[in-house]
Amino acid sequence: MRPGEFYNLIFPESRIDLARFAYYFSGDWENRQGNPHEYVRPAKQFAAEWQKLWEDKKTFCYYEKGPEFITIYDSRPLTPSSDQVGRKTVLNRLQAEAFLFCDEHRSFRAIHERLSTHIRKDLKPEESRVLLEQLVNAGFVFQEEHRYLALAVRKQSAGHAA
Repeated sequence: MRPGEFYNLIFPESRIDLARFAYYFSGDWENRQGNPHEYVRPAKQFAAEWQKLWEDKKTFCYYEKGPEFITIYDSRPLTPSSDQVGRKTVLNRLQAEAFLFCDEHRSFRAIHERLSTHIRKDLKPEESRVLLEQLVNAGFVFQEEHRYLALAVRKQSAGHAA
């Protein structure tokens, strides 16, 4: 996958990182087997379910910062067929630092370096892996290969949507 070719016409010789900026991408699909409509069907179904939840205005996933911790409030269904139940999870200082650092997609190496530099000098890479695995399993952080992205958004002040 690469940013659509037309971005080069709009931003010639740009200093913008098109891979981070682009919304449309091109790819080499000749060697892919199967019908593209078949293998994207689960993603389309999931997107339609999520759109319905969003339109109902009952689904939320946001965080509030405290002194050396954050609290995540989440009502997303845990599985496609489960009921919505509000959950409140408090992340300690180390977990909160990892979560907040993932406000944009970050590599494992960058996250571990951040934690071991700013929070715990003796932090071992395996401890960082376990911490990130816990955040991913809780549904607070998305992982793709060795990159991570926080999913909850910061709660906005009263009268503003998160």
